[in-house]
Amino acid sequence: MWLGSIGSVHCIYSREGKAQSHSIRTRTVYHGYQLRLDPLDLDPKRSLHQFYVTVDGNAIQLGPNGEFDVAGSIRFDTDFGNGFNKDTPFGGDIQPLQTPDDIDVLLLYLDWHQVGGQRVDIRVGRQTQVDDLDWYVHDGIKLSAQLWGKSENRMDVQVYAGAPVRFDALFSSSDALVGDGTEVYDGSGLLGGLGVGGNIFLRLFRSLTLSLSARNELVFRDDTIEGFGNAVCVEPCDAGENSAELSPRGTQVIGSDEERALAAAASAGTIGLQESLVGASVGYHFRPASLNFQGSFAFNILTDHIDRVRAAISYDPALNFHLGAEYLRIRPRFLGDSIFNWFNIFSYDRLELEGNWSMMGNHLTLEAKSFFQFYRGDDQLSDGSQREDVIFGPGGGISWRDANYGIGAHIEAGTNPLGGQAFGGDYLVAWLAADVAMFDRVWVADGQISMTAVRNDWASPNSINLVDNEVERTWNLSFGSRFNITRWMQARVQVLYNINPILEGNYRIFSELVMVHQ
Repeated sequence: MWLGSIGSVHCIYSREGKAQSHSIRTRTVYHGYQLRLDPLDLDPKRSLHQFYVTVDGNAIQLGPNGEFDVAGSIRFDTDFGNGFNKDTPFGGDIQPLQTPDDIDVLLLYLDWHQVGGQRVDIRVGRQTQVDDLDWYVHDGIKLSAQLWGKSENRMDVQVYAGAPVRFDALFSSSDALVGDGTEVYDGSGLLGGLGVGGNIFLRLFRSLTLSLSARNELVFRDDTIEGFGNAVCVEPCDAGENSAELSPRGTQVIGSDEERALAAAASAGTIGLQESLVGASVGYHFRPASLNFQGSFAFNILTDHIDRVRAAISYDPALNFHLGAEYLRIRPRFLGDSIFNWFNIFSYDRLELEGNWSMMGNHLTLEAKSFFQFYRGDDQLSDGSQREDVIFGPGGGISWRDANYGIGAHIEAGTNPLGGQAFGGDYLVAWLAADVAMFDRVWVADGQISMTAVRNDWASPNSINLVDNEVERTWNLSFGSRFNITRWMQARVQVLYNINPILEGNYRIFSELVMVHQ
């Protein structure tokens, strides 16, 4: 049976009006793979099949003066009724889904440029906002204005408002998902919610950039809910008692009773505050020394914690040489009414050093990296034992690239240098890969062999803070081909076979067909 791309949709856009350019791109994918239903047992396994078609299109410079652009992306996907079902009992067969087919509007918006002859743009529709607070997709309107300056020195302002797309109330046939692990949103109203935000961007002296972003999001519910009041101590109570009761690993309720009560009240009710964020970033390129500096942060006003801090420096004296260092402070965050906001969910600090150097006419490339990761959980577990909180990981690689072939090897590891056991266990990953191009790169074949060795920390309650003595090794064999059939049609097939898999099943098949019309 042929398991490649089994279909494609190829649309043609009409050139009516004065559209100066347009494009349609379709991507058809079949993805078959196998899962182990129980990570502690080699059997049973379940074979899953996914098929989807994505159609992306745009037309620019429409209208009498070319002031309008239109863009959209639509996706059809199906799992043929064999996807994971939330009602599957542990250790039992997965029950088929009732609605395996789905059509989603990923993006669909209209741009109006230079409104009224001014340096003002308006975007209306389903759109993506990218700023200091990461990605945010909403159905609404965005106003962008360049207040002064040109490309090298300027100030830009953006404001936007709309219904968050994760509530999926307007277009999608899918149930809405909430990004905190719950499956279906709790009783959304007509539009689900309202997100309002903005961004100010400033570029000075060709080398300095400054940015400030903010966003607030409300959720609209049909029924009143409590903001996880069971996680809030109404009367004075000991957080340690709560932690022992709520988690065998000793996670601890964060914040004071008053702080948790205020946050719960803000996110409860028929109109609740889902998130309130502010972020900023700065960048500077010191040209005489070929140095780049970057820094950013995001602060969660609702939970009164910093979500993310990043500081980075890089040295790039030439195109073939790079050195970099990055510091990250991450505290995983969830939506306002997520119960996980009440627990210490292992925020961490991470320091990473990396570099690469290409030589011999850029044919030979050497890479090296190393990281330290510090977990910021509790100092003491519920059984009284201490947890080691540091992971160290070195890595490196070497590759050779010519016009029609390439070969490379890479290795990396992670362990605890203090002799204890950090969360995640020990691991070692190594791979060797090669590819070759033929017929003027019409056909490119590639292959890879890799090995993953793990000593996991999925410890039972009687062995907290310990690691398995047994090392589990998985070998992966991967073979693939890419076909550049014409300049507007490309195909790809990838087959992966796992030997002694830890989490996956025995195989994974991926095929893709891309068609472009301009």
